[in-house]
Amino acid sequence: MIIPKLTPFVGVHCVTTTTGTLLKHIGMDLSEPMLFGLGSQCFL
Repeated sequence: MIIPKLTPFVGVHCVTTTTGTLLKHIGMDLSEPMLFGLGSQCFL
């Protein structure tokens, strides 16, 4: 699937980079520490 006009999120870790890129595409520009926080809540 090709997503037009996709601006990649620049991160250090693959999971936060992927999540950040997808969320940035829908208008949610979050920091990498915030993405880690969101991800940590998914496995409680």
